[in-house]
Amino acid sequence: MRKKLASFGFVMVSLVSATSFAWDGTHMGKKISMVEFSTSNYHLRLRLEGSPALCASTAIWAYLNETDENFKAISAAVLSAKALNQSINLYTTKDATTGYCKIGYFAVL
Repeated sequence: MRKKLASFGFVMVSLVSATSFAWDGTHMGKKISMVEFSTSNYHLRLRLEGSPALCASTAIWAYLNETDENFKAISAAVLSAKALNQSINLYTTKDATTGYCKIGYFAVL
């Protein structure tokens, strides 16, 4: 029984570790310094305080398009976090086509 539990624990730790490396950028406990909306492209854009590079590039902003899943919910959460000066966790992926950072996951703390 202990061997099975140990094996299960190893598999779970491996899966969690693999998942944590799936993002090109992770920023924990940061505050939003700027929010922009556009009607043409990169519909929601945000920057974090201190302007860190947000994924495996030099881009200091991350975006989400209106056609992306949960655009409205994430937009509302971004505006709320900015207005209330709350810390966030932001996970981004590098867009292979443009090289810009796309918001993959967003949480208000």
